[in-house]
Amino acid sequence: MKFTAVIYAQNAKEAELEATLKALKGSTLADYEVLALDDGSDRSYKELAEKYKARYVKTEKRGALASYLYALEIAKGEYITFIKSGELATFNYYMPMLDMAYSKNADVVCGDIAYEYEGVKFTCNEDSGASFSCASKIYRVSALKKAKIELEKTKITMLSVDTKAEMAINAFALKNATNVQISHTGYAFLKLNDEKLDLLGLASEAGKALCELDVVCNADVERELDARTLCYLAKIQKEKALIAQIEIALGVSKIKPISKKEATQYRKIELLGDNFADIEKALKKIYDTSIDVMVIYDLGSTYEKNTLDYIQSRKKGIKGEKPLTLVVPKRITKKKVKLKPEQIMALARFH
Repeated sequence: MKFTAVIYAQNAKEAELEATLKALKGSTLADYEVLALDDGSDRSYKELAEKYKARYVKTEKRGALASYLYALEIAKGEYITFIKSGELATFNYYMPMLDMAYSKNADVVCGDIAYEYEGVKFTCNEDSGASFSCASKIYRVSALKKAKIELEKTKITMLSVDTKAEMAINAFALKNATNVQISHTGYAFLKLNDEKLDLLGLASEAGKALCELDVVCNADVERELDARTLCYLAKIQKEKALIAQIEIALGVSKIKPISKKEATQYRKIELLGDNFADIEKALKKIYDTSIDVMVIYDLGSTYEKNTLDYIQSRKKGIKGEKPLTLVVPKRITKKKVKLKPEQIMALARFH
């Protein structure tokens, strides 16, 4: 088997888990399995997983990172990805990454990320390879198992914050990878919310993670960026009194908090528009159609162009058939809600 998609669920909302399962089932993936990994939830998702032909495995609660490492031992695929319940990917996201992994003999392939915030989908100017998200990458299982041996020697396996668990996976995976590739044929959508964050808890967990990651790489830049981000959040959450404690937890000297100007510059937002779903449906129809397709619409992004190029490379035209003319709405950018770039910038680091 070529690929295993692991969905991590820990007391997940059923609607979110079902959305992730449904997205994988409707994708262009072939020769793959979906593993629904239940990390000690107080309910069962077995029936829901079986509805989408996913393999359901329930364990005692052990935390995100320990669950990811356990999944390596039971996965049947040669490559693997880790998706949190509620995260979604465009329909033709993982298959091109998998093709690239085999053609380039890659240990890790990184895809592009985007975000969903109160129903609005948008992209940011974040390098896909630098993202902490495991859902935006596929890993060669054999290479990740080598990283697992090193990971298990550290205390980092006890971390409870998912983002820092993903950070650990990527730090050790990239350390042990000899060939890393980048794919641009879709987005993995990470969900953001507007909840008030436990800043001291995040600082404490981040500090522990970064101390452990110092054995792999110099984490000083990451430590300072986390500190500045959390200090800025303390400011907008009206908890300035926490700033000194955040600095202590992260082991940094007194620093100047991120300003609003810096925050908005750090993450430039491009809304995907109300008609993004229509574009996705149109691209899927092109992929599913066996005859040649004439497309009439405005290519709005690298994603659409690369997806069409990928589809064209796989399609086999049938002689004698008339091309299908598919009219796709032009990209329209509309805001459904008032976005807060500075807050989304912060939440994106600790989603």
